[in-house]
Amino acid sequence: MPDVLSDDAKAEWERVVPALMSMRLLSELDAMALAAYCQAAADWRRYQRLIAEKNAKSTDELGGDVQTFKTGAQQMHVLRQLANDAERRANAAGAQFGMSPVSRRNLKAPAPPQGELFPNGPRAAAERYFS
Repeated sequence: MPDVLSDDAKAEWERVVPALMSMRLLSELDAMALAAYCQAAADWRRYQRLIAEKNAKSTDELGGDVQTFKTGAQQMHVLRQLANDAERRANAAGAQFGMSPVSRRNLKAPAPPQGELFPNGPRAAAERYFS
């Protein structure tokens, strides 16, 4: 895990690595791409929390989504812009690892290894009949 990741990004790394390993979609060469996904996902969560805090303190419905200037002009709040950008980055990086139904469908992952036909106890009985 890269040491430059934020705490939230490290938590995301810990959450997704076991699943990606079990699906055989991860190698040592993927560290930077996975780090980009994890940091983008962490950034999105951080901005969403900040927007929720602004919304809770807001006296109108616009809260953390619209920024109003002293002149009365309004624009999309910078936190919303940052959250949208982080979401785009997370979706783009996550698609490389099959983190959406459509991207998973398009992945060319190696087939998982076949399990034992007769695990544990039944195996001994099967060896008596088939050997």
